[in-house]
Amino acid sequence: MEKGDLIFIVLIILLLFLSSSLIFVNLILSDDSKEEKATFFGNISGSPVLNSIQFYPNMRFANPELKYWFEPSCNLKKIEEVTESLSLLSEETVLEFMPSNENSSDILIFCSEMPDEEVAISQGEKYFIAGEGGPTELINLTRSYLILKGKISLFRDDKCKTPHLALHELLHALGFDHNNNPESIMYPVTDCDQTLDSSIIDTINEIYKDPPLQDLAMEKISISEGAYRLYYSVSVANYGYLDSQNVSLTVFADNEKIGEYNLGEIKVGVRKIIDVKNLKIFQSVKNLKFIVLSEKGKEITLENNFAEITIHS
Repeated sequence: MEKGDLIFIVLIILLLFLSSSLIFVNLILSDDSKEEKATFFGNISGSPVLNSIQFYPNMRFANPELKYWFEPSCNLKKIEEVTESLSLLSEETVLEFMPSNENSSDILIFCSEMPDEEVAISQGEKYFIAGEGGPTELINLTRSYLILKGKISLFRDDKCKTPHLALHELLHALGFDHNNNPESIMYPVTDCDQTLDSSIIDTINEIYKDPPLQDLAMEKISISEGAYRLYYSVSVANYGYLDSQNVSLTVFADNEKIGEYNLGEIKVGVRKIIDVKNLKIFQSVKNLKFIVLSEKGKEITLENNFAEITIHS
């Protein structure tokens, strides 16, 4: 072999090596310029409630079985007025009431005047107490408002033979605002002939029809694809009335499991986001499936626990 032929062969080999190196470098660099392929939004907004008779639409406690506590200064007359009001609500609605201690009670009943500055802060928002009763701790769950605690004050005497004042304030603690029906117990000016009207009864029974369970939902999924790399971001929230324990997110690509992530506990009204970057793949993915489940399987609905997204048809 002549010297010139040998040099030519070496150059060819070197060129091939450099070409393959350039191709390899291009593949790595192209990961940073990923292309967004699909975005999924969960159907968790719910239907808007118009003309709500509550302070906010769909205000409720987690459980229809509510605990209450009396301030020690409450006299027998006021205790009897509240007890009679609670019995009426139990007869007409799905709610039930039982006495408890101050720390574990849902509704605190005072017979002394509460401070004017009484407010509660929940997730950055302030909620005022309306009149002498109302919710004091709330969580905005998008589809509803979860009442964590309510208070009423019965420092004024009731002039009616039936307990109008106690019932009125208890309904405030349950989230009900004043209305414009003069015959309703929630009319701002008291009349002893006012009654617990059907609109209040129907609203209570409607908003408590969902059981006090968790409700996991995938709010949003964003998917991008690079050169032999997959990227996805998943937002999971709990829209229910019970904390979720040991939550897991499982991901399938073309029916093959490619990831399982432990999200731990997701409390009521809390969301967690999983960001996966540079997940290596060996071929183009056509379809992705996401499933989120909790150790406690029962939920209000499972319709938002599953998402299937087509990337390449």
